Amino acid sequence: MLGFAIPLLVFCALEGAVGLSLLLPLPFSRPSIAICKVTTTQAGRSVIVTISVILVCLLLAPLYDILTFKDRPESTAGANAERRQSEATAHLGAILTGYDLLAMFVVRKLGLSLGKLDDVTSETKSVHEIKAEVNVFAAQTDPQTVTQ
Repeated sequence: MLGFAIPLLVFCALEGAVGLSLLLPLPFSRPSIAICKVTTTQAGRSVIVTISVILVCLLLAPLYDILTFKDRPESTAGANAERRQSEATAHLGAILTGYDLLAMFVVRKLGLSLGKLDDVTSETKSVHEIKAEVNVFAAQTDPQTVTQ
């Protein structure tokens, strides 16, 4: 049981760490934003798709087990306890795998949105910078019409 759940818990912890670091103020969240921006490259997309396919395959096994528990007849008390444990294991696997799959896309989209916002805010200029650029342009085009 734990052999299947431990890698999923580790993946949950990694996603949680990246997600929480995205919620930090901007200078501290830049490493997580960079990680999310890497997923837009061709290699990053292939890694995300590969992980998604693996998680979907891992999700199918517990879902199949959950569906087949309805068809199995309940028998003795010892088998009933074993059945409850197997059913709990299947539910745990399905919940962890589904959460990992959903959180991967949510954290990625959050990181990409914050990355776009960071790019836009870093490109904005102050009024003084714009006036200085206008003066430089005006001096280049007509040296007599420089404004103060």
